[in-house]
Amino acid sequence: MSSDPKVDERRAKLSPIQYAVTQEARTEPPFTGAYWDHHGEGTYRCVVCDEPLFDSGTKFESGTGWPSFYDVVEKGNVATKEDDSLGMRRTEVTCGHCGAHLGHLFPDGPDPTAADSVARRINRESFLLLGGSAALLMQVAHPLVAAGVDQHSDFRRSPLRRLVRTVDTTLAIVYGERATAESALTRIGRRHGPVRGQAADGRAYRARDPRLMLWVQTTLVLTSVRWYEAVMGRMSDAERDAYWAEGKFFAGELGVPEHLFPPTYADLERYEAEMLGTEVRPDSVATAVARDVLRPYPWLPEAVYWPTDALSAALLPVSLRRRLGLRYGAPQRLFYRAVIVSVRALRVLLPEWLTVVPQARRFEKAQRQRRKAA
Repeated sequence: MSSDPKVDERRAKLSPIQYAVTQEARTEPPFTGAYWDHHGEGTYRCVVCDEPLFDSGTKFESGTGWPSFYDVVEKGNVATKEDDSLGMRRTEVTCGHCGAHLGHLFPDGPDPTAADSVARRINRESFLLLGGSAALLMQVAHPLVAAGVDQHSDFRRSPLRRLVRTVDTTLAIVYGERATAESALTRIGRRHGPVRGQAADGRAYRARDPRLMLWVQTTLVLTSVRWYEAVMGRMSDAERDAYWAEGKFFAGELGVPEHLFPPTYADLERYEAEMLGTEVRPDSVATAVARDVLRPYPWLPEAVYWPTDALSAALLPVSLRRRLGLRYGAPQRLFYRAVIVSVRALRVLLPEWLTVVPQARRFEKAQRQRRKAA
């Protein structure tokens, strides 16, 4: 029993998940609630105080797994307040009458969750996943990132599960509308918050260090653009800048301050070159972690990993490729060209359920339904 009668009353009235969401600002797992796929007419009310919040006429299929609305019954029935928890800058949405937690809003600015965002156009392609190893290698080439991965990550014990979790979280941010992006960013913040320690050279590190988070985001953006352009052709400078602006949005939500961001994509490439010449120099731990990234199952024959090695080498900056000891001679170059030609052909020949990631397919289906309903 609590010393506060109101707390006891609400615990008795609400289910465990209702209490966790409304009173503790937890997030309900997507596609599990009673109303995410409900299409009946009526008014959606606060489960705590019965205040009318949303009308069914403003409900739409967002593909997020949560009920989504584009307007409220009355503005005063819903309130907002700043929320700096988990190291992120967010706007919390609450019931205007009793203060029950309803969710979060994202700030205005470059919107990577907009239907026409460059991020959604690029990241929908399944072939983009083939560049994942190169991005990971760039990340762990930084000795402080490598130390954190070496000391805290479970990727050696469960490489496949770790990969699936990372990909799913990333795509949830891009394709899950704002509510799903919020949930995914929250998970990242909670997971990385406790990660801190000391690298082999004695330097302290923490996963929430803005400069390390900036480097990680840089590797994701540059690797994605380079691999996408290898297959699809060069993007315009405006598209490159837009993709980086959307990448900055995500990193900013995780706590990277605005003044650290290179302004344009060209500036981002200059930042990469500067980092490779100064801070991103693999030490023994980074080299060992990089090898484990490339050899998640060491009992498999070396020949099994040759294709991954070749593709990763092709996408890495030359200096980093050499430092990590990856070969990129004539056989690897020929293989890289063959992969590009094959991917181009398979994008045309294979069905969409193979060429487009499932998160994008669900989102695009929801968009088509909304246009049809309108």
